[in-house]
Amino acid sequence: MFKVVVLIALSFLFIHANETKRIENLKQFINSLSTKNIEQKLNSVNLYFNQIVSAYDSFSDVNRDEWDTMIDFVKKGKGDCEEYAISKYEALKIAGIDENKLYLMVVREKTRPNNEFHLVVVYYESDTNPLILDNLSFKILPLNKRVDLEPLMVFNSSTAYNINKIGKITQSTNSIFTIRLRELGNKLNNQFKQYDIK
Repeated sequence: MFKVVVLIALSFLFIHANETKRIENLKQFINSLSTKNIEQKLNSVNLYFNQIVSAYDSFSDVNRDEWDTMIDFVKKGKGDCEEYAISKYEALKIAGIDENKLYLMVVREKTRPNNEFHLVVVYYESDTNPLILDNLSFKILPLNKRVDLEPLMVFNSSTAYNINKIGKITQSTNSIFTIRLRELGNKLNNQFKQYDIK
């Protein structure tokens, strides 16, 4: 029995040590973004988060899927498409990317069975063909080069829009996603204070 207790305690310490190391790495990474230009920020953020292990659970119902903050994602060391997308979105906002050009995009992933929903980050350099930051690709490509994705809508913490097939915003729409993203942003701010991330 004593050996079991010791083993459990050591496992807990190991997990906690790994979490602490991952948070310290995140801190250093976020601080490094301030000296980069926009293209470097986009590439760095995409690469950094794409190195985290994917833990795919079906994204077939976007209204019921769980969303974690960047801190929770990094601490766990694994996540689904929404954790990648939300973390990249938040990191790019922190890095000074204009939120009016930065959105989360709900797409259908045409190569998956049943054209499942998928979530990516998009950066609009112009009003069409935004750049896609996706956990399925280390390469950032414009939407018209991602023939595997069918765009449905974009949103950020302020608003949501319907879009056409080339990503052009067509009209505003009501979405619970903006509220959920704001709530996560508030939680993330509190976590940043807790871990002294600025």
